[in-house]
Amino acid sequence: MILPPDLSQCDPTGATTTKDNQTVSLNVDCCPPYTDVQSDYTLPTFTTTRVRPAANVRTLSPEYIAKYQLAIQRMRDLDVTDPDDPRGFTQQANIHCAYCNCPYDQPDHPGTDLQVHNSWLFFPFHRWILGSLIDDPTFAIPYWNWDNPRGMFMPKLTLTDPIQLINNNLSLMYNEMIGTSASATDFMGQPYRDGDAPHSFSGGGTSERGSHTAIHVWVGDPNNEYQEDMGNFYSAGRDPLF
Repeated sequence: MILPPDLSQCDPTGATTTKDNQTVSLNVDCCPPYTDVQSDYTLPTFTTTRVRPAANVRTLSPEYIAKYQLAIQRMRDLDVTDPDDPRGFTQQANIHCAYCNCPYDQPDHPGTDLQVHNSWLFFPFHRWILGSLIDDPTFAIPYWNWDNPRGMFMPKLTLTDPIQLINNNLSLMYNEMIGTSASATDFMGQPYRDGDAPHSFSGGGTSERGSHTAIHVWVGDPNNEYQEDMGNFYSAGRDPLF
């Protein structure tokens, strides 16, 4: 079992990435603000189930699109007005960096990075919730339905320049979800156990090794040194498409 990291021991200079098969320092501080004050998690109350619409369909109302754009803008505003607010755009993006670019060590194994990719931690980690910035408890973030023929382009919600539209990728989902997934381990990924060095094996499941990573690579900019934003763990959360 992998233990959660000691949040007081995040290394602000410890974020790394891979370049030419070598581990290199990113010179990026993605450690979250630390406090030793702990509070119990309280389940939110709700009366209406949130339903996430596909971002590519034409049925998204102007009102919904306006709410999405307002929520993103308010997240970016927090980067300026309250940089430590966990709902801010940068703080949300930094979560992906903190658990994927290895500024944390495994608690019982100093010097052994904590990494949520390439193992069965991958799917449980990649779940996100947007909070209450627009005061609408019924609002749900749209999802990119990129395996559907109507969804094989970047959603207009995330584009400010039509030139960025890229047509790519025929459906691979059947093989990832069914054809080559004979077991839960095939799909979820290999076990990741206490003390395992994350860079010494590649145990990702069919989806992580296939379409998920391909989307990150295709959307990341090859002109950037580390393929930012979507092409690197530390910066992927900075792209609204993430």
